[in-house]
Amino acid sequence: MDILCDASGRTLETLRPMQPLDWQTVACGSWREDTSHNGHVEYRIAQSAVDQWMLESVERNADLDGVTEEDVEAGKLNDDQIQAIWGMTLEEAQAQEYRRIVAICNEVPAHIATDDLIRQVFDQLAKSGGKLITEPGDCWPSE
Repeated sequence: MDILCDASGRTLETLRPMQPLDWQTVACGSWREDTSHNGHVEYRIAQSAVDQWMLESVERNADLDGVTEEDVEAGKLNDDQIQAIWGMTLEEAQAQEYRRIVAICNEVPAHIATDDLIRQVFDQLAKSGGKLITEPGDCWPSE
């Protein structure tokens, strides 16, 4: 089995199939590098071919959790929150998601257990500098 990882998603995103995939959430929660680099991430996996699986990262800006329109109108936002909604309504900013393919597994044996596949993918993602969940959490509803 060959696992390709690209934590930025720039390279592997170009390989996203045109047809929709049946994504299954495998992990979600908060990640943190430092006080300025953190957020929420959901990882989803889907079989994209007979012997190929893809891992998708879906991120959103956690700075806007709990912010209300009244907070915006009253000017109660911090700098990070102001930056997160710049040029958008609060509703648009809170709904914005960033999706990218961060891992592709090729030549996946048909008999492999999904849990084993996921473990191997996350091990490789960690080695490639991927965003690791430091605080597991409830997954948010998404399409």
